Amino acid sequence: MTTARQTWAVTRYEFRMQIRKRSLWITTAVLAVVLTLTQGDRGPRHLPLGTPPREVMAGWALLMSILLPIGFGMVLADRLTRDRRLGLASLLESLPTGRGALVAGKYLGGLASTAVPAALVLLTAAAAETAHRHDPALFAWAAVAFALITLPGLAFVTAFALVCPLLTTAPLFRVLFVGYWFWGNMLNPDLFPSLTGTLLTPLGDYPATWLMGERALYAGADGWLEFLRPQPGGATTVLASPCSSCSASRPSRWPRRYCAAETCPPDLLKDTSHGHPDHRAAPHVRQGHRPRRTRPRRPGRHVRPARHQRRR
Repeated sequence: MTTARQTWAVTRYEFRMQIRKRSLWITTAVLAVVLTLTQGDRGPRHLPLGTPPREVMAGWALLMSILLPIGFGMVLADRLTRDRRLGLASLLESLPTGRGALVAGKYLGGLASTAVPAALVLLTAAAAETAHRHDPALFAWAAVAFALITLPGLAFVTAFALVCPLLTTAPLFRVLFVGYWFWGNMLNPDLFPSLTGTLLTPLGDYPATWLMGERALYAGADGWLEFLRPQPGGATTVLASPCSSCSASRPSRWPRRYCAAETCPPDLLKDTSHGHPDHRAAPHVRQGHRPRRTRPRRPGRHVRPARHQRRR
């Protein structure tokens, strides 16, 4: 099995596991409703009827990028730490699968599972705006806004939520992540040193500024770290998307002991029979099988002799 097929197998398994979580859908629905009801008079819902569709959907994408990534980070925070806590690393290390394929599959599967609810939220907003403005082009601009504003931020949040809990704990990461999100994305850079409005901001204010035709939040604003805030434009929009998505650690550099899954992806078990005497998968790598834990023998404990060996 090639590396691409192995990566695809892990990605598909990870996506199917994450997309079935109720917490993912409940968190997305609650945050989307809260943002829609509390957006204020300057929100995209109150734009005039003659507003171009690119500005309308850019406003919706930027609005949802304020809080939705926080919920996605909370859901993905215990993904790798849970594998380490269950002690399943040895199970996956016995498979003939490279470390890069395992980690890349986990990352891509987590990214796809968070991108689906975010895309559905934007499509729902586009449907509501189409019923109000009677402009079918809103769906096309919803896809453009998702690709330029939402997706790079999700790529950063996914990597950030998978790596950082390995250095701390999942509950501590959730608390620190909320503080980082407001400090690095929505804090006024004139008041305190912050990454707000820079090219490294995963909020997507530079692409939103290019689509809306006016400054969104603090993109290019004056303040601390002003050299990271160039004037918004087409070139900075192209530069901001990869910068925000690649500012997290590379997934392929994660330690191998953190690359276990809850159970083995079925597609990775097809090549495990090579070299085994009975040409079947070894018992410790069969699908859904977990290694049996043995109780360690106490020091100084001797084996009881057989009955015919005992002295009478």
